[in-house]
Amino acid sequence: MFKKVFSITIIAMLLFNVNTFADTNILSNQQQKVSKVMFERDLKKIIETKKEIIEAAKKEQKKSLGKILIYHTHTLEEYADGTTVIDAGNDLAEKLNNLGFEVDNVVDNFSVDYNNAYASSRNYLSNIDLTQYKLIIDLHRDAAGSKIIRQLEDGDYTVIKFVFSTSNKNYTEQQNLANKISANLQDIYDDDFIYDKGILDFNQDLSNNIVLIENGFNTNTIDEVKNSNTKIANAILQVFEEED
Repeated sequence: MFKKVFSITIIAMLLFNVNTFADTNILSNQQQKVSKVMFERDLKKIIETKKEIIEAAKKEQKKSLGKILIYHTHTLEEYADGTTVIDAGNDLAEKLNNLGFEVDNVVDNFSVDYNNAYASSRNYLSNIDLTQYKLIIDLHRDAAGSKIIRQLEDGDYTVIKFVFSTSNKNYTEQQNLANKISANLQDIYDDDFIYDKGILDFNQDLSNNIVLIENGFNTNTIDEVKNSNTKIANAILQVFEEED
């Protein structure tokens, strides 16, 4: 649509100026110079306006995919190279943003008191409007005594798991959502952790679209985490594109 509008506009401007230049036998040299300056000025305006509209369209396209919230109940969980789940969340947020989602990436430290971390993140979640989000991700990493990776042709990846509390009222809907995402992650996805009763239901009772994702283990590096983030972001995009 934009290309068509600008093509018509540019053609009209060019025709106007071509007709003006065609009458060179009746125009003075000074008039010809003025006409040329006007032509160049108008063309520059058209190009600038096109850039502005394209940028506005890109921003609008991002908004149209919806909002995603990322937070980290166990904020201080580290990877082998000293990076944390916050670094993992920053990378995932950037990739989702680039795909067109509007992401709120929360970096508040909810695990100052580790034993009450879920109560702390619950307090935060209870004081914001969760209905504005199409997806809410509590991003963690798991723990292991040895290196665990998925070696694919294009690099090393972390293993991805989902965690559920079956006693929460939203369990069925959350599992369906996670199944849709994991269907696009089969080469790095592993079995889910399913608990009868998680700590405060892992706050999953607060919204039907909260998912708890374990991205890798303490033995992984941030590069492996980022590789998997690329797949996670694309898997999420595919789910919501299919729904739309």
